[in-house]
Amino acid sequence: MFDFAVIEGLNGGDLQMIGNDIATYEGIEGMPYLSWFGGNPGYPTQKRNEGEEANDWWGNNLLLFDDQGIQFNSLLEKKLQTVAITSAGRADMEETAKKDLLWLLPYGSYEVTVTIVTVDHVRLRLFVRLKDGTTYLKVVNLKRREDGDFFLDDFNDDFYVE
Repeated sequence: MFDFAVIEGLNGGDLQMIGNDIATYEGIEGMPYLSWFGGNPGYPTQKRNEGEEANDWWGNNLLLFDDQGIQFNSLLEKKLQTVAITSAGRADMEETAKKDLLWLLPYGSYEVTVTIVTVDHVRLRLFVRLKDGTTYLKVVNLKRREDGDFFLDDFNDDFYVE
């Protein structure tokens, strides 16, 4: 797989640049970010009228329109806006994070764990094992603001390859 390199710039994601070129990588490094925080939080991509703005990941309509099961629709982003940080909320976040990654199953397996760090801080850990034996670990730390929304306290965009 080949994709543009996306990093979290605390404004919804940015493309990485190398000089005047867009950086790329071969693999799945940016896809969990797009799956969890790529826009369209919690609502499946729908057909739009010409000129109507899309609030989801651009590739849903361009590349994946015929298969909503593999679109990046950020169910986790919506869940984080509504769930309490409790043991039940933690389990709900974990299941939702897994649903956002169902597109990964043809390429390998994955495990998602959500840990409550403090009353306003959760940590997501994603472990991926691709069919070719490559493994990745991604860690995301999120904190809840006073208004109840989460922000990315520490989004580790670097996959650890084992």
